[in-house]
Amino acid sequence: DIHVYEDIQESLALLKILAGSSKQIKNNQIKSSEEVFRNLDNRISKYHNGK
Repeated sequence: DIHVYEDIQESLALLKILAGSSKQIKNNQIKSSEEVFRNLDNRISKYHNGK
């Protein structure tokens, strides 16, 4: 059934994301939420100021 197939595909995609996240945490490649949002704010500002 197509719904079961889609559920399996979504589950596999989530597992890939989790595996990648675990690897980044293990390698200490993480940023604080404050840094992430500051970077996003800067990118948004540059985008709007560039237009």
